[in-house]
Amino acid sequence: MRFHPKSNTGKKKIFVDLGGGSTEFFSRDDPGVEIRSFQLGAVRNMLKKDKKAEWVRMEEWLKTMRPRKKVIGIGGNIRSFLQAFNAKEMDSKNFSKKVKELSGMTTQEKILRFQFSPDRADVIDNAMSIFQFIVTHLDAKIITATKWGVSDSIGVKLFHEIYSNKINIL
Repeated sequence: MRFHPKSNTGKKKIFVDLGGGSTEFFSRDDPGVEIRSFQLGAVRNMLKKDKKAEWVRMEEWLKTMRPRKKVIGIGGNIRSFLQAFNAKEMDSKNFSKKVKELSGMTTQEKILRFQFSPDRADVIDNAMSIFQFIVTHLDAKIITATKWGVSDSIGVKLFHEIYSNKINIL
């Protein structure tokens, strides 16, 4: 099965798609692909709708995946976070420091300083706290983000299938 060209993660990297209601993980190692989903997302966390049992379930699974050198975030929160600090990637120590710095700001300060939209400024701390949990439990050293998302990957996969004659368009 073909995925996005950069999806061959090996044992050193893991993709994390952190949305409003859930967090999905994607890792491609020999012999196969590992995909997991947890009902822990930025909005769910902000509204205190997350369940302790789901945090425990994710923590137990993360332990089986560690260590991972690099966490590659998918989505607007991680991209916005890194852009706010003019970084393409961060080491885990600096990431933790910047998460703490950001969480000490009001929503209005985030809007003014980083030009976040109001709906990004009010939820980004919740997203980053989930990323921080993931980074810590994976013993990750580097945090970065993709420019592409899941829908882009589906498009690339479809493109490859069309042009390799695996599917026909009528």
